[in-house]
Amino acid sequence: MDNSSETPTSSVHQFVAPKDTFYSPQNYTFYAQNPYETLDKSSRCIRLLKVCERDADNRPIGYKFTNWIPLDEARDTYTAISYCAGDPKNTRSIQVNGLQFNAFANLARALVDTCAYRKEHHDDDDPLIWADQICIDQSNPHERSHQVGLMGDIYRAARDVTVCLSSTDRPNAAFDLINDLRDKIEWPTLHTVASALGKLNRNYGQSIMKIRQLYMKLASRLQSLDVLAIAKEPWWRRAWTFQEFQLAKNPHFVYGDRAIPWLHLATVMISFESDVVWSDSRHGRDNIEAIRFHFSHKTSSRRGDLLQLLMHSYLCGTSDERDRVYAFLGLVESYQVYPDYASKTVDDVYTDAARSIMIHDGNLNVLLFAAYSRGTVSAILPSWVPDWTTPSKSDLGGRVWAYHADFRWGISPVSGVIDFTDSGKVLQVTGRYLETLTSRLETVRTSGKDTLEYELSAAGRNISVCTNTYTRCKDEQWLLAGLRVPVILRAVVQSKKSAEDRTRHESQTPRLGDEKEIAQADDSPRDHSAQISCPRRYYFVSTAWIEYTTEEGLRNYMRHVGNNQGRRDEIIHIV
Repeated sequence: MDNSSETPTSSVHQFVAPKDTFYSPQNYTFYAQNPYETLDKSSRCIRLLKVCERDADNRPIGYKFTNWIPLDEARDTYTAISYCAGDPKNTRSIQVNGLQFNAFANLARALVDTCAYRKEHHDDDDPLIWADQICIDQSNPHERSHQVGLMGDIYRAARDVTVCLSSTDRPNAAFDLINDLRDKIEWPTLHTVASALGKLNRNYGQSIMKIRQLYMKLASRLQSLDVLAIAKEPWWRRAWTFQEFQLAKNPHFVYGDRAIPWLHLATVMISFESDVVWSDSRHGRDNIEAIRFHFSHKTSSRRGDLLQLLMHSYLCGTSDERDRVYAFLGLVESYQVYPDYASKTVDDVYTDAARSIMIHDGNLNVLLFAAYSRGTVSAILPSWVPDWTTPSKSDLGGRVWAYHADFRWGISPVSGVIDFTDSGKVLQVTGRYLETLTSRLETVRTSGKDTLEYELSAAGRNISVCTNTYTRCKDEQWLLAGLRVPVILRAVVQSKKSAEDRTRHESQTPRLGDEKEIAQADDSPRDHSAQISCPRRYYFVSTAWIEYTTEEGLRNYMRHVGNNQGRRDEIIHIV
């Protein structure tokens, strides 16, 4: 096979061997032949695939591109494919424009299944198809950025979308059974009644037990027919497939020439989600949560906000960590974040997203996720930016709680500035100082490093401030404009370094680690009443809440906070 240094036959696009893990590594020769005609970006154009060659069994093996076509003209003329790409080393050779193209094995199978579905259910021998790996020139990061920005509209404009699951064992029997029963059984009713019957005492009669046994046999049959395998499919937990499913007019799940409307499959999946059918699923809980979110969001009339969708990204896998943001942009509006694979790094994308969410939503709720996210890019992110690469969602419940929490201690919220400086890397916000944490109490919660397990006392009162394990003595408790829960901040050490060096906190110490230096090494408190010539600089460490041991302790604390409410609010910088 030729290598990537081969001279291209056209000057349309100078091929450069791609570094992105999305790519199939064996396609250098294909890209070097420059088979892609330059798209007219101003008219929002796309390419489509058309079958041009079939094997002896009438299965498609060769495809060709149509001429580029404006998306508005292509509306309702093509089928878009939603699939899980899988291992980029697992490929299958097909022909595209007469050239060998190594498609993801799952995509090659999806192309065959989609053609079979269109023939069987729509009598369409010659379907037009859109599939991302082939229809986008993946070797051109500028085109990829442009086309990814259109993907929401591409799936929205398709006449139909086939969801092609990636299991190699074809559970056609399970699809047939679900289709056969869908009009005969009210699945939720059966499930609810049978579950309730199982709780009754055997003394109520053999008839009750026979009904439950019948249900259990049905559940067992479904399991044996690979319905459980459908629930375990990786498709449910990929970032891009979520958007593709949500924007599809009427998606069908396809295996070979079998097809199930999404609503019928949803009814079955949700009906059995808590039953024995799921008991042997190693990742059952996360898969059930992902399946439930797919279906509940599909039936909701309210568009989700970007932060809510990014919460779902903790469940998702991606081949490019930037896609934890990009994959959800087609489901929201007006956030002013645009795909850019040519120049934006992962930390650029996450910082842009956090800043845009704050500006669009008019609050700092995104900080609730920055407090607990620890992933692969944490060390180079500003402390106020969540790291969506976090490998675990173990504390997502706590973050969701905080996301919906209100400030319940009677303290007036802070009003003021939410802005950005230093090219958008520094959060400038109005805040009100409350306390300096003075001593650590014994550990009262232990469930992992990303959970709330330490209490620190403040000013000797009978209260404690519950935070995460990154919090230390001499950290400060603040109220910030746009957030209704208190936060813990750590003062940035002021040194003789240049202003430029001081803004690059990532070069000083790891983000939010115990190694971060603490300002004011002596025991004297910081003077928050003094006039300052420039904003104080802080790292964001954690959110917090207040616990108290006695009613008197709470009253004393509220009096103290009340006195602080008379203090002048100040603008601070969070780096």
